[in-house]
Amino acid sequence: MHRGGLSCRDLGKSAVMASAAPPQVDGSSLVDDDTPRLSPAALAPGAHDDDRAHPFHHRGVATLALAVVAAAAAVAVNRWLFPLYSANRDDQVYVAMARVLERGHATLPAADWPFRPWATGLVGDTIVFKYAPPWPALLAVGGLLGSHLIGLAASAAAAVVAVRALANEVVRDRTTSFVAALLLVLSPLFLVQSGTYLPYLFSLALGAGAAVLLLQGVRVGSTARIAIGAALAGVAVFARPFDATLLLVPAGVAALATRQRACSRRAATAAM
Repeated sequence: MHRGGLSCRDLGKSAVMASAAPPQVDGSSLVDDDTPRLSPAALAPGAHDDDRAHPFHHRGVATLALAVVAAAAAVAVNRWLFPLYSANRDDQVYVAMARVLERGHATLPAADWPFRPWATGLVGDTIVFKYAPPWPALLAVGGLLGSHLIGLAASAAAAVVAVRALANEVVRDRTTSFVAALLLVLSPLFLVQSGTYLPYLFSLALGAGAAVLLLQGVRVGSTARIAIGAALAGVAVFARPFDATLLLVPAGVAALATRQRACSRRAATAAM
């Protein structure tokens, strides 16, 4: 230690005190500083969400517009290509079932056997249809509202929304999921099927919608979504069992895997 000086110990104490003391800022420097400053509104949470969100993805508007295009295309294709139904006779059967349901019945009397529709059979004293009623029921609702084409438009739009939601749930990317829905609408198979009274798009919408709700329900722990998804899955299986299996089995495996990973993470956290 030198006389009149500071020891290493004293210097250490001074350094600690200096680092702990709050910095002194001259008020005039805040005014003259050229550093850009943000207003309280700009610092608020979510203030820049709109800047980050591209209008292409803004709150599903693009998906909704695509669904409207698909619905309009379904009506146009039906009017242009299939004004008298398609070559597939099942096309007419679903409309016949819809008309029967519109009158509050599910079967026809045996007296109508000479004029029975395609794909029907005689059971006892009634004529029954071969196919399940979920899709004809939607057509019947459209018929009661004015036209069976409403059912075609609704199934096409619902299929687009369901596919977009399922893709987003799987890949967690808005752009990719929208492109998936766009490719669906641009597919010639989709356009042709949407203009017929065949139930394929209806089945796709049910299966994809059920898969989305089941996956989301397991991921976020929502019992309501799982219950609604299970109900949709039941309708999908009732309407077309094979089509529903193609979508629901992979979705069920993915949901179980997600659940297992969540349980493993909780167990690992509890063990720490």
